[in-house]
Amino acid sequence: MVGDKWSVLIIGTLAEGPVRYSELADAIPGIDPGTSLPSTVLDLAAWSADHHREIRDHRNAFDAEATRAKR
Repeated sequence: MVGDKWSVLIIGTLAEGPVRYSELADAIPGIDPGTSLPSTVLDLAAWSADHHREIRDHRNAFDAEATRAKR
C-alpha cells in the first residue's frame, strides 16, 4: 500500500537518487529486507505504473509553473 510507513521511508530515501537494494535496506532501520522491502518496492512500482500518466501530467505542470515563477 502506498502511504504506509515503509513506503514513505523508501520514497524519502530514494528522493536523493537511485541506490542499490542493500543500501536501501541499510538506510531504513527495522525494515525486513526479505519480506517488507521487496513487497513495498513492488507495490510502489505497480502504483507508479498504474498512475504513470497522472504523475507525468503533474510533473509537467509543476515544471511549467516553476519555469514561469523564475521569469
